[in-house]
Amino acid sequence: MLKNYLLLPLSLAVLMFACVKEQDESLQKRENEASVSEKVDFKKIDNDRLKEWSDYYQTLDASFDLAKFQFQNLDTIRYIQGNVVGTFDASFNEIYKDFLIYSPDKKKYLDIDSYYWQEENGKALFSPDQEINLVDLEKETVTRVDFNGPSLIVESAFWIDNQTFFLLENSAEDGPSPFIAEFDLANDLIKYYQYADSVHIESKFTENKLKKKGIFL
Repeated sequence: MLKNYLLLPLSLAVLMFACVKEQDESLQKRENEASVSEKVDFKKIDNDRLKEWSDYYQTLDASFDLAKFQFQNLDTIRYIQGNVVGTFDASFNEIYKDFLIYSPDKKKYLDIDSYYWQEENGKALFSPDQEINLVDLEKETVTRVDFNGPSLIVESAFWIDNQTFFLLENSAEDGPSPFIAEFDLANDLIKYYQYADSVHIESKFTENKLKKKGIFL
């Protein structure tokens, strides 16, 4: 009987390993397919938020070009309970209202700000980490879809349809460098696009965004 008890957890461990391996192989296959077929021309996307972000980077470097973003890799979306409140909650702080990014049908929105900074006497106090939350207004749920440490900042975001949105980011890991992450909610996938040029840009996009609303550092 003891032998059977010992075999059970071993069998479960082997089964879990096989499932993880299968998922990894499936993701690798999809990544290989995407690396061949994925050719998003961001210059052809007509979106005000993307244009605002691109225009800002061009003020820092005239050679900045959305056409230079290239597919890098693929990942799965990891859905976790968010740590902020939605607009349907009585404790929601109205100061974040102008920063919410709504889906075209207005049934969902992205919140990239309320975990990242808090306002105190007209000044922004930043957290070292940033949580990206997807809020469903019909279900009244808040779901974390991404989480970044100090080396990465999501500066803006935009939707192209009710199931797809893009995060506009700046990474400081190898010197400041912009990249774009595409979230496909229908297939639970993330596609990353790295800026191909060697030019590194020190961005103050978020700080400027807050200053426009009367919030200073």
